[in-house]
Amino acid sequence: MAVPEVEHFREILVQTIPRGGYVERNNEYVGVAPILVRVPTSAAGHPRGPSVVIRATDTPTGGYVWRRLQRGEPVPERMLLDIRPFLEARPALTFGP
Repeated sequence: MAVPEVEHFREILVQTIPRGGYVERNNEYVGVAPILVRVPTSAAGHPRGPSVVIRATDTPTGGYVWRRLQRGEPVPERMLLDIRPFLEARPALTFGP
C-alpha cells in the first residue's frame, strides 16, 4: 500500500504600504493586503518548485513590486511591500542676488 505524500505549506502575512495593494502569488490573484498567502513548501519550509513570486500592485497607478523566494530559501512569516508611487521631482530652491 502506497503512503500518500504529505502536502506542506507556510503562510506569509503580506502587507503593503499603503494598505490595500492587490497581491498575487505566481501571477495568480490571491486578494487585498494585508492577507495571508499560502506558499507550497518542502518539509523543511523552503519553496517547492524553482521559485515563488509574490507581487503587490498599487491599483491607482498600476505600479508594482515583487519578491522572488528561491528554492532553499526559508519562507518568511511576514513580507512588507512598499508600493507607494515614486515622488515627483521638485525644483530645488535657489537664492539669487
